[in-house]
Amino acid sequence: YPTVTTTYYVTATDGELCEKSDSVVITVNPRAIVASRNDPDQCFNSIATYTMGNYPGHTFDWSVSGGVIQGVNTKDSVKILWNRAGSDTVFISVTTPLGCVTSAKIIVNVNPKIIITKAADTLVCKDSLVQLYASATGGTGTLSYSWFPIGGLSNPNSPNPTFRPGTPNTTYKFEITVTDSKGCKNIDTQSIKIRDNPFIFVNVP
Repeated sequence: YPTVTTTYYVTATDGELCEKSDSVVITVNPRAIVASRNDPDQCFNSIATYTMGNYPGHTFDWSVSGGVIQGVNTKDSVKILWNRAGSDTVFISVTTPLGCVTSAKIIVNVNPKIIITKAADTLVCKDSLVQLYASATGGTGTLSYSWFPIGGLSNPNSPNPTFRPGTPNTTYKFEITVTDSKGCKNIDTQSIKIRDNPFIFVNVP
């Protein structure tokens, strides 16, 4: 098959050496230029957008292995929620207005989910020394911790900082963010509820 538009000529000659010539033009319509590729890593539960560019009059068909398409899959771009760790694939098929189809795939590595284990919400007395607790597994490489708000914490970047609450009948809510070496994050919370110390009245006769 020709790869570009080509004219073919034919000549017929009979036994009397009479000739007749004709020609036919094979028109080769161009396909969309779509190339397979490897894309940057994605974090677990992140949403990424993939775009084919400007192809007026073309139709698109996206599919995915290892993620979930958000919204429609028939536009020139698609959003995908990555909810499975490992090597996953985005498939794209582009059809020109004349019906020529080109397909390609995008390979995406999804980093493992960071799983946080934290202490249960706690009820303590005023002026008690409370130790917050968080431990994390998964992710990629070294995990770092960050508590917020940082006021009153012994070390907001420790997985287990201490906190001494002062205001009774108050609930302190702390947010713990764990980040891996790829910049992927997971967030959880821990609440500390403060009750007032008991009031002791001694009646001396």
